[in-house]
Amino acid sequence: MPHRFTLAGKPKLSLVHSRTLLARFAPAEELDNLYLGGGTSLTMRWGRWHSTDIDYGMPLPLAKPFVTKHGPSVNAALAALRAQGLIKRQFFFAGRSGAWHYLGSGPVSISAPLEAPDRSGLDREDDTGTPMIPARDVLHGKLMGRTLSGGKLLLVRDGYDLAMAFDRDRDAIESLIRQAWAEQPQAVASVFNAIKGASHRIIIGRPIIDPAEPALARDPWGYFVHEAESVLSQDKTHGDDSNRSIPSP
Repeated sequence: MPHRFTLAGKPKLSLVHSRTLLARFAPAEELDNLYLGGGTSLTMRWGRWHSTDIDYGMPLPLAKPFVTKHGPSVNAALAALRAQGLIKRQFFFAGRSGAWHYLGSGPVSISAPLEAPDRSGLDREDDTGTPMIPARDVLHGKLMGRTLSGGKLLLVRDGYDLAMAFDRDRDAIESLIRQAWAEQPQAVASVFNAIKGASHRIIIGRPIIDPAEPALARDPWGYFVHEAESVLSQDKTHGDDSNRSIPSP
């Protein structure tokens, strides 16, 4: 049975504005393929505001016809809003993503991942009915996708969300750390050692605004690595042979 969550403050305004804009051109059944992920989903589930963005996703096989059909109209509407001074940094699906920023409430982004989520596991934002993916799926994308496979740079907001998970959804993040270690031990070791030894030069992105946990926001990646290594060390202590000592990269 899907759960329903609510969003508040400026992110809620951005959600309502963006849904209203897209609903001018796309019917309800098409909008239902646009789901909330990233920090937006985590903020609603964990009950404390720390993400100011609205993070939408639409699977690439569905996004392509959506953009072909509605892209010109949406672009024209966004251009009009920008001319009125209501948004900034507007583009709609340049490649596999789109973004605009409401000056009164905050940014909106749309990505087009290759794979569709399991719709049976989607919950809903209460007022708009927008689908939202499970927290574990969000954390999986941040850890297994951007962190281990996304290159040499790490985003501040990803570190904060992964670190917050130890308090908000510990079972999910611990299972993902074990999965990552079992599948990609060298990649995990490389990231951990880079974070500990690079004086944070590999960490990029704007600081977290009004974080729920200010102390955590000062060094989220450092906290994440500390907790993740503790999980792996405990497994080794308890005789789990699938977890080996963390090797040097």
